[in-house]
Amino acid sequence: MRNDALDGLRNDPTLWQPLLFPDIHRSGCAKETRLVQSDLERTCIPVRREGKRALFFCCIPGKSGIECRYRWSIGNRERERRMTEEVLCSIQDGIATLTLNRPAKRNALNKTSIASLATHFTRFEQRQDVRVVVIRGAGKAFCAGRDLQELHQQQTDGRSSQSDILSLFRQIETSPYPTIAMINGDAFAGGCELAVHCDLRIAAEEARFGMPLARLGFMVPFTLTSKLVEIIGPAFTRQFLFTARPIGAKRAYEIGLVHQVVPRAELEETTYTMARDIATNAPLALRGIKASILRATSLREQIAHEDLDTLFYRTLQSADAREGIRAWMEKRLPVFRGE
Repeated sequence: MRNDALDGLRNDPTLWQPLLFPDIHRSGCAKETRLVQSDLERTCIPVRREGKRALFFCCIPGKSGIECRYRWSIGNRERERRMTEEVLCSIQDGIATLTLNRPAKRNALNKTSIASLATHFTRFEQRQDVRVVVIRGAGKAFCAGRDLQELHQQQTDGRSSQSDILSLFRQIETSPYPTIAMINGDAFAGGCELAVHCDLRIAAEEARFGMPLARLGFMVPFTLTSKLVEIIGPAFTRQFLFTARPIGAKRAYEIGLVHQVVPRAELEETTYTMARDIATNAPLALRGIKASILRATSLREQIAHEDLDTLFYRTLQSADAREGIRAWMEKRLPVFRGE
């Protein structure tokens, strides 16, 4: 939050530039010293611009008081470009296709791709030429879940909220259009959640599904738990979440997690045949049918779960969660202490 100390920095950047970042000071900086307040109560002072990026000196509340560090940020045009590149969109014959396009990262979801998916679904609601939405992944994986490197950085910064991705899943689930997850490979953690919140799931024989959150020290959010119970029942939900072990496409079909399993070579044709079948139906009827199904399965909306939400966010900020991500990044087994 803004305070006298930060106002002093804003008013006289020469107090901190030469001492904290002499290289920047020599190159000429802080031509603009306007404070920017984010929704996370972070206070940032623009230091310099370099091409499409800007360097900020940011101060946030920490355990030992105000903690300050330098951060690079990008402009709105660059952010829009990245959103366009990380999630590809095409619309043809009433079928909208969203392709997660981070194959080098196994299509892990970062802030940019989450925002891009949310933006596309918002725009679809304003169009008349969309009847059904297909979500797929570029490369060998469908989606490996949340970008753990980004999540680790968020934990380091003391801002490990998952509200953006939970809001996205809710948006996909309640979209007026039927949604199909075309699962060509691994769907782990957030990637599995993404598939589960689609109306229909078609998987290649090589696809795997997993919710290894317990191995990372995370609790599964209530919304996903209730969604899994709704789809595969409480018995298989317990086994799936307690063991944190991945299952193959065949097993996923046996427990009702996916609707169809086909050879990889037939996955695209099978998916788009189903999409075309849906797209030829009356759009108002489709909207009504989906709304009716959502109403019939909306019991979880009436269940109070504020205490579970609190526990979920507590685990996100726990020492075990930090250890789980560190262990994953260091390719070793985690040592959990229940803290």
